[in-house]
Amino acid sequence: MVPRGRRGGLRSSSVLPQDIADVTPEQVIPREVSVQGGQINGEVPATDFPPPPELGSFLQFPPKLVEAFQIQAQNQRALQAQFQNGNAGAADQQRLADPGRENGASSMVRFKKMGPPSFKGESEPDVAENWIRETEKIFAAIRCPEEDKVVMATFTLQERADVWWSSTLRTRFAGRGDVSWREFLVAFREKFFPEHIQDQKEREFLDLSPGSMSVMEYESRFSELEKFAPHICVDDRRRAKKFVFGLKGSIRSRLVAHDHQTLSSAVRAACLQELERERYLAEKKLVQDSLPVPFARQDRKKKRKLSSDVTPSVVTVAAVPVVPVVS
Repeated sequence: MVPRGRRGGLRSSSVLPQDIADVTPEQVIPREVSVQGGQINGEVPATDFPPPPELGSFLQFPPKLVEAFQIQAQNQRALQAQFQNGNAGAADQQRLADPGRENGASSMVRFKKMGPPSFKGESEPDVAENWIRETEKIFAAIRCPEEDKVVMATFTLQERADVWWSSTLRTRFAGRGDVSWREFLVAFREKFFPEHIQDQKEREFLDLSPGSMSVMEYESRFSELEKFAPHICVDDRRRAKKFVFGLKGSIRSRLVAHDHQTLSSAVRAACLQELERERYLAEKKLVQDSLPVPFARQDRKKKRKLSSDVTPSVVTVAAVPVVPVVS
């Protein structure tokens, strides 16, 4: 008989075997017990529960919001990759756009490396113009930004020029930090290249003639002075015409009939004419030196030389009667 519990219920117990070796796995592993219809069944198959619902079924985001989250995540990943690579792509792009710029070097450092000339406020206008020209050459070489030109140029001013700029910056420009290079040049030339000096240089250009200069020397002086007469040299054709009219007559007569459109063509033609004339004069002299000198001319030269060496004396010449000729 099956033993009952204290209150008449069934007591789940099993009869232990006499020998532990006779125990089977079914006796050791407890069986699933379920109550259906008030009865106890020994074994009931396990029930398959449905999987838990996904989180997305509870959180239904709008499609546009989901897309925005995705784009933001992509941007964050891209930024992280850029920082991890040391921003190499941006540096390469900057070097391609500006090959003259050194990595991490400022414009001032690159400007100093070029050895810019200094200006102390000399009274010679040519010195001031040379300083401007050399400084602008460095600006072009280092690709200096427009907003940095005045700061770099004024760094090279010394003594009288430095004192002038400190006063001009305070009074004329009210201490502005955005003075343009054009504004600086206007003030600079008013001080170190006054108007009466410019008028003098303009007159020198208008009256320029080669004289004893060669064509290339004349062209060099022409190029130095033409900037003082911009109203005359308005284009390349007028520059060429002014250059031709200032040449020597022997060369000008051979070029004036040709309407040179550029100064370079006029200079080249003038150089060829000058070379041809020098060659002609050299050949002419060579021919003259190779011709024999007449003996009479040589005798006259000798007599003239002897007469200059001998002290003149009074010589009495007897009068010779003239005999008339009877026909």
